[in-house]
Formats: sequence, C-alpha cells, structure tokens
Amino acid sequence: MNHRTAMSSVVLVSAIGLTLALSLAQPARAEDAMLLDFENPADLANWSPVTVGQAPAPASSQPSTMPEPAAVPPAAAGTKPDASPMAATAELSDKNATNGSKALKIIFHGGRWPGVADAKLPIGGDWQEFNSIKLDMTADRPTLAGLRITQRKSPEDVGAVWDRTIYLAPGKNEIQLYLKHPEGWGPIAGKYGDVVSLAIYAYRPADGQTLYVDNVRLSPDKPARNSFRDPMWTPYWWEGHSMHNLREFSRTGKMPAFTVSGTELAVPDCATLAAKLKDQWTPPQVKTLEEIEADFTRNYQEIKKDHPKAILAIFRDGQAGFDPAEPEKAYAGWKDAHLDCHGPDGPLPGRETNSGKNDYLEAFMRHRALIAQVDLSVIPKGSEILSAQLLLNRLEQSRDATKMANMWVAEPCMRPWEESEVNGYQYADGKLWKAVSGCFYGQDDPDFLPIFLAHGPAQGRASVWDFTHAVRFWTDGQHANHGFIFHGDSLDYMLIYSRECKQPQLRPALMVIYEPK
Repeated sequence: MNHRTAMSSVVLVSAIGLTLALSLAQPARAEDAMLLDFENPADLANWSPVTVGQAPAPASSQPSTMPEPAAVPPAAAGTKPDASPMAATAELSDKNATNGSKALKIIFHGGRWPGVADAKLPIGGDWQEFNSIKLDMTADRPTLAGLRITQRKSPEDVGAVWDRTIYLAPGKNEIQLYLKHPEGWGPIAGKYGDVVSLAIYAYRPADGQTLYVDNVRLSPDKPARNSFRDPMWTPYWWEGHSMHNLREFSRTGKMPAFTVSGTELAVPDCATLAAKLKDQWTPPQVKTLEEIEADFTRNYQEIKKDHPKAILAIFRDGQAGFDPAEPEKAYAGWKDAHLDCHGPDGPLPGRETNSGKNDYLEAFMRHRALIAQVDLSVIPKGSEILSAQLLLNRLEQSRDATKMANMWVAEPCMRPWEESEVNGYQYADGKLWKAVSGCFYGQDDPDFLPIFLAHGPAQGRASVWDFTHAVRFWTDGQHANHGFIFHGDSLDYMLIYSRECKQPQLRPALMVIYEPK
C-alpha cells in the first residue's frame, strides 16, 4: 500500500505508458528452438519440487549480484527445494500432449506458491537471441500459473528475476510470453550470464489440482509495436498475462471501450476521459465534511418540494437513520479493501495482501485502487433515485487536487468478493479473477463491466462524486450489487479513511435521496 522501491517505480512507468503487443501469438516458425518436449523419460529426473517466493531485496552491504553458484546451480532465485506434502510433484503423462506423445503433468498438493523447476535446461547461454517463450498449458480448472527464469548471476532484489503470472482458462492454453520489453530491456540480460533454471508454479492451488505442460519453445518473435495504448488493457499485459483477455481480443480484435454514464462518451481509459473533459474543469471550492453534508441536506429540502415523499438516507457504518422502518438502527453495510496489481509481475506480497480490515486504504490508478460495496437493500425495489453522492475523506492532502484537472472513475464489479479475502489475484479464497485485479471486461463472465458509473475530480480532504447513475444501476432490478472499483488518472493520489476508521464521521459514506414507489 505504500510507495514501492525504485525498481517498482520503473515498472510503474512501464505499466502506464509503454506499449505491449496487440497482435495474436504467432505460430511456431523454423527459427523457434524446442526447449522442452518431454519425450525422453530420463528428463523427468531434472525436475524437482520448489516453493517459489518473492526474492528479498539485498541489504546495502551486499554485492549487487549473487556469488558464483556451486557445481549445481540453485533452482531459481527466490525458490527453495521442497519435498514437503505442500509442494508439487511431476510425472510424464500421455494425456494432453501437444507435441509428440508425452506432456509434463504437475500435481499440486496445496501450498502458497508451489511448483517444480528444471535446473538442467538443454539450451544454454544467456538467451539474448530470443525474445519470447511459447508453451502449451492445459489446466483442469481456472488456474493462476507462473513461470520464473533464473540466470546464473540474477540479482535477488525485487523485480530482477524474470517472472510472469498467467491466468489460465480450463482446457488447453497456447501461451506466448515476452522475455523483453518492446524497447529491449528486461530482467533477462546478458550481464547476468547463462540461464540456469525454469520454474513452473501456481498460486494457492487446491490439493490434487493438475497442470499439463508441453511444447516449450524459445522464439525470436518480438512484440508488435503498432499500438501505444495503456498496456494494462492489452492481452499481453507486461504485469500479468490473461488467456481470457487474449481470447476475447481474438474474438473481437478490439480492446474494451468504457461507456460513461450520463454522457454519450466511450473512452479506452480514465486518462482519456480526463483529457476529453480537461477544458471543463474549474478549480473547486474546497469545503469541509460538515459543509458538504449540509449542502446535501439543503438539496434534499429542495427536492422535497416536488417529491414530498422523498427520503434521505446516509449509508455510513455506525451511523443511524438510514432505515425509516428502524430509525435507531446503526448502518453496517459497507465493505472496502485495496486491490493491488502493481508490478513487477510474480509472487509480489502487495498483490497477495488483503487489506479489508485496514483503517485507511490507498486509491490511485487502476493497478492500485479502492474496491468498495454499499448495501442498498433498504431502498425499496422500483424507487426513483433522485440524487446520490459518494463522500470520501482522505488522511492528508498529499497532492493538491484544487490545482489540477484530475479525474476519478467507478467501474461496477461483477464478482461477489469477500472483504477479508480479496486481493490482486482473487476475489475470494479459491476464486480467481480472470485477469489480475479483475481486468477482464469480456462478454463472457467479466470481472468488471466496461462502464464508468461515476466520474469527476476530487476537491480536497473531503470530496464528493455524483453517484446518482451508480445507485440507479444497482437498484433497477437488472444488476446485482457487487460494488465498484474506484481509481484515478494518476494526477491525484489518496489515502482514504475506510469503514474501520475509529472516527465514525470520517468513514466513507453514500448519501442517497430516493422516492419509494
């Protein structure tokens, strides 16, 4: 939730401003080199169980590179041999072979990041002549798999080892992952020496879960450089490969376009919306929390002139008065947490961490965003939503939102996420997003819908956004209310008091004026 190391800052730049391939994975060509085909039974002995973890950052007193290894190199930086019941095991199988008659079958037995690694790869050298790795992976269920490539002198600091997580759909998945960024940089570097290990792992697999691997090739194929879109939305996103996104792109040939509620706009991302509306921005009048709530109450009194049966409800944890039938009852229907898919890719603690019980949460860009849900079941079905505002309070004014045309948006979530279990990889225990932090917007069972239910700039320590269209969306009887993800265009940054804040008045609130029907 805090700022990352300098290495992570570099990766952040890549995650918001550099291009990745939009072309589909190309078929194997003559130049592709077969790395592993699993046809020789003797090769099975090269695979051993490992537990993959995030490599620690070296202390300043340590050398910048690892010392020369012993005769047998380590399986992978940040991994350790593990023959415990919680590790993975491997065997050869005649099922799901995609090249020849055999495939590597990996059987998982639970654990956090279990896997297997081969430290005797048949293609040596530093792999600088290759730009991508291709392989076939057949999953028996939705799986978050990963690959880790380690060189002889790979540093053990964050992001230095080549890691790629892969959201697999059940069945066969044809994978192409790039070893280098289109600009040519990346963890696979000649200065780190020969490649010594390939590890294949999974995130919190179930006991008995299986993954078949075959037809592993190294290729000179480079990422296409024909699109300069935010790479978060590309099928080959540098910070997390999703077969679901790739298949959706294969079907449509297009990236998601976000409709903006209350307008006729359709935009590719929040930053584009900010650019389109920049000329309409004016410096806001900064108001206190009390002034904002008083303004909403005055608005309610005006609305009642035309809608005498209108009801004002403030949905804030611990505050009474939201339910006309039980006016003394305190509200307890908020959920909130932080979603993090900040790079570098791989077993990064920030992506795994659940923040559902924190008393404040970070809101920034889509890869470091707030996820929240407000129980609106007290509003009778068919009610007319006359006005609604989302109210958030930040710890401090780290950036002055009154001096820049910043933009924030809310996307509707389609998953029944659990506050104490959600993170960048999963929305509940054992239930994976289809792409990291829910970045799958395809027509087939999306994580989030490509809709901005609300948009607008922040104002100050206390800020409000028009949530009328959002509340209408959740109360029209056509959409389940699984809440929203809230993120910005990078100009503003917020640490927001959560529903667990010890000062009830600073907790987030949704203020709604509705007329029952």
